Amino acid sequence: MYTEKDIAFIQHRDIDRQAWDACVGLHSPDHIYAYSWYLDVMVPGWTALVLGNYKAVMPLPCRKKYGIQYLYQPFLTPQLGLITSDNSPALLRAFLDAIPVQYRYWDICLHHRNPPETEGYSLRSRINLVLPLQQPYEAIRQSYNENTLRNLRKAETTGLLVKKDIAPAEIMALSYQPLSPDQSSRLSRLYKMLEQRNASFTYGVTGADGQLLASAIFFVQQGRAFYILPGNSPDSRHTGASHMLIDQFIRQYAMQLRILDFEGSDIATVARFYRGFGAQQENYPALQLNRLPWFIRWLKK
Repeated sequence: MYTEKDIAFIQHRDIDRQAWDACVGLHSPDHIYAYSWYLDVMVPGWTALVLGNYKAVMPLPCRKKYGIQYLYQPFLTPQLGLITSDNSPALLRAFLDAIPVQYRYWDICLHHRNPPETEGYSLRSRINLVLPLQQPYEAIRQSYNENTLRNLRKAETTGLLVKKDIAPAEIMALSYQPLSPDQSSRLSRLYKMLEQRNASFTYGVTGADGQLLASAIFFVQQGRAFYILPGNSPDSRHTGASHMLIDQFIRQYAMQLRILDFEGSDIATVARFYRGFGAQQENYPALQLNRLPWFIRWLKK
């Protein structure tokens, strides 16, 4: 059994990226967020825990504010956690115990393959929804609920059109999630990197007048597609545009990809929307720990 003494803390500059990516590729090949090239763009200065000669790894997304170092969940990186062939509670605890005390506050999400419980830490469960794509489109469509089918009929009868290769800047502008200039820059760099690998796609739905009503980016890693940065225009909420966008992606990639990962959600209305396509729940653990000085600890409660 391993303990925290078997696990090394590695500074950003000292991480062996080739060995790191080999570990991720071996144990969790579709975990796009955990590859070093993804982390280098989205999580500047990330540090790491490593067991042995990269037998198991855990990225530590870290920041410093007011002189205090802390762990956080980065933009467009909803799951990180422990990458290993041994997904036992004991090994997860050893890694958590090995996180340096210099990180005084943690608010992080682990990976769906990590155990939901481990001794000594209070993990909470978060919701992700995923749709298996390894069957014909017609079979997948049979799992759509009536609300989804009704919205698709509405979109079709009103003449909405699905388009590919929407400019990422347009998608960022339409996104539900407002982006800072730094986030926009990092996403643009990541999109271009994945585009060169033929692993990023953009979709949009327009009205008869050409107005962009709904849009999203899809990243793909080892047969797993990630639904990134969805958005709607204010006038499109009842047009079925988002339903049509997702349906078209499913129609095009059924039997070609393994899974469509919706990246959430704990929000009931969003989860209901994804379940309308037959998506299945896939929980993942999250962890918050507060070792801040007593006089500022209350700020993070």
